[in-house]
Amino acid sequence: ERGTHIVKTDPSAEVVETLACSIGARSQSARTYLERNLDQFPAANVEQLVEFALLALRDTLPAEDSLSKKNTTIAVVGKGTPFKVMEDDDVQPFLDRIAGVPRTGQQTGGE
Repeated sequence: ERGTHIVKTDPSAEVVETLACSIGARSQSARTYLERNLDQFPAANVEQLVEFALLALRDTLPAEDSLSKKNTTIAVVGKGTPFKVMEDDDVQPFLDRIAGVPRTGQQTGGE
């Protein structure tokens, strides 16, 4: 009735409904980026949402690393949109669109 939801379940059995989340090493900087831009998500199309995700992911990387078509895979699924995986040359246009956007959370070395 209320549409699609993201539910995050921790090993401790804590269940949290969320609008955007990140997991893994250095996930806090991605989560911070997503939280700061959350108000823009409802009006965004799929391509813009992918760009938000890539910018959040890029902010988790050490300063000397970058996203490339060889180390980035994009998967999209949605209501009326079948699951689609994009790799290599399909990823490059998204990376080109975010190339001029400055990083917000420069990481240094390992965390």
